[in-house]
Amino acid sequence: MNNSAGIDRERRNQYLAALREDRCFDSYVELEAPPYPQPRAKLSGLLIWPPARNWLLREARRAYCNHFAELINDLEADLCIVSDRLSLFLVPEMKGRAATMIDWCDCAALYQVREIRRLFSSFEMKSSRPRCGP
Repeated sequence: MNNSAGIDRERRNQYLAALREDRCFDSYVELEAPPYPQPRAKLSGLLIWPPARNWLLREARRAYCNHFAELINDLEADLCIVSDRLSLFLVPEMKGRAATMIDWCDCAALYQVREIRRLFSSFEMKSSRPRCGP
């Protein structure tokens, strides 16, 4: 699990505890974001091409990836689920170490699409939708 700033950790951890009680999984690990040096972190936010961003942040990510690989080995993980697009750089590191699943259910883009559809179908968006013609 990634501990991004906008996450309600208490609510998420309650949800995960319920899933663990239901034996959906044995354990999970909470990870902090890699410690990126400020100038590189700010510049990487301007890069839209993922390989360029990966190249810029490679030094900071190397130690993070090594730590993650150690966690996989220490926990004898059978499956790694990546559910945060900011952690997608870990996927190549997991190759050959553990099965990997990318969970797009809560990605920001899908959330926005669902929200836009909800607004269009609700009165809120219909009343503010521009009209074409008389």
